[in-house]
Amino acid sequence: MLTGLNQRLNGSGDATASVPNGVNLPLKSGEELQEVETILQEQSSMQMMVRYFSNIGGASLKSMTKRIMKDTLQNSLAVQFNWTGAKTKIAFGSLKLCSVVCRAVKRNFPESSSHYTEFFIKDWLCNASDRNGGRKKRMKGANNDSEHVE
Repeated sequence: MLTGLNQRLNGSGDATASVPNGVNLPLKSGEELQEVETILQEQSSMQMMVRYFSNIGGASLKSMTKRIMKDTLQNSLAVQFNWTGAKTKIAFGSLKLCSVVCRAVKRNFPESSSHYTEFFIKDWLCNASDRNGGRKKRMKGANNDSEHVE
């Protein structure tokens, strides 16, 4: 029981886990994402990424999922995604990278449903525009607009 808890908090414990050659996280551009998707065509690269993400760990399914996403996508790229690709955004749910994230979380939380992991990914992507001062900037703009209403 303690081993399982320690594994969840500190990751899978695979100290040698690393990302495949050519992968630099967090991803900053669509071009980098395309390169990673190409690299993940290889099963061995996909397994390396799952092991790497499993090491990120987290006290809960939610915290692990969000920690992985934070380490995977820079916020400036994350704002270009949603789960399905609606409203001119890119569909994260159809990427191999998404599959890697879900498999890594499942590795540390084997009893979990992929539905919950997907929910936390969707939530993280949905809130991307609020991070790094985005919400404050939007609220400031809304306040300025209301001052000009007569």
